[in-house]
This record gives sequence, structure tokens and C-alpha cells, in this order.
Amino acid sequence: MDNYPEQSNLTNKAINDNSPATVVDEAQSWGEPQPAPPLAILELNYHQIANLYDMAEQLLGTAEDERVLDHEQQLDLVEPLVAQIGESADLLCEDFIEVAGNKQANSTRRNRIEGALRRLYVAIDSYNEKADQMVKGALEGIRNIADPIVEKIKHHIEFVITIFFDFIKLSLDRIMTKVHLLELKKRQEKLAHMLYMAERQASFERGA
Repeated sequence: MDNYPEQSNLTNKAINDNSPATVVDEAQSWGEPQPAPPLAILELNYHQIANLYDMAEQLLGTAEDERVLDHEQQLDLVEPLVAQIGESADLLCEDFIEVAGNKQANSTRRNRIEGALRRLYVAIDSYNEKADQMVKGALEGIRNIADPIVEKIKHHIEFVITIFFDFIKLSLDRIMTKVHLLELKKRQEKLAHMLYMAERQASFERGA
């Protein structure tokens, strides 16, 4: 799970390319070419995406925690989400290198990114359903030991979405449910503002 793309790939694609990166400036229209972000910011964003691997390892580690009564049951609970995080992180790291490296953000790549993010939300919802069933009938307030880690992963995915929004216009309706979308807008002020600006731009274009 720790064999994700090397940092040098990001350097070569994102900085040595001579064409301008396409990012979203909050004060300008969607899709207008803007100067490429500095290398340090690109590398930081890349590693923020790659942090999903570390969180998956933390989640997997709960199956061996001494506080867990049934280790096999815990492994069965977290393993599907761990696997999905690894799969999605592979795609997101690869696609970030491409979109940050001034590549054309075509519909195929947009669909890949949205699909990778959507599968993460589906896996999280599946985990929550199974975790709820495991503690059903237990004392009120009892939670699975992995719940805080899963919540942290969910928040981090929201942050990853804001990273991609600086380079490509994603359709959040195709990524998450309305419940997740409302939670995201409350926690991620930057993304909420960007969505608002996009809606205003779309309204203006429709009225033109």
C-alpha cells in the first residue's frame, strides 16, 4: 500500500511543462488559465492525497488492537474500506500528477477522479452500516474503535476534493449523497465558496 508514485514524477510533469496550468481563481471564471502553483504547493497537495495510504494503515491496525474482542470480525469490517482507499488513492495520486502537470482535464479523466472519490464514499457508507449492526443492542454510546479513524478519513477526503477543485471542475452530485454534500459544505468553507461562485457563473451564462 505504500508503493505510490514518486515525488519526482510530479516535479517533472507539473513544473517542466511549459503550458499554463488550469486552476480556479475565486475571483475569476471557471476554466480560465492561471499561473501554475509553485512546486512546493504541488508537492504538499500530492502528499496530502498520498496521506490516504497512511490512514488506511491506521484503519487496518485496528484489527490487531488489544482492545478488540474479535480480531477476525474487526478485520472483516475494515478490510473492504482499506482496500478501496488503496485503490482510490492510486488513481487520485496518478490523476493529480496529470492535472497538476498541465494536462488536458478531459471528461475521461474527470470521470476517473469522480469515480475514485465516489467509491470511497460508498465504502464509508458500507462500513458505517456494518459497524452499526455490530454494536446494535449494546449500551448506548458504544462505538467501534475504528469509527474515529473512518471519520478522519472522511474529512480528509473532503480536503482532497478541495485540492482537485483548484484544477478541475468536479460534479459533487456524482461523487456523494446530499447528506455528505451538506456536511462537506459546512466544514469546507473554501469549497462552499467555490461552488457558490460556479453557480453564479452558470446563472450568468444561462441569462446571457
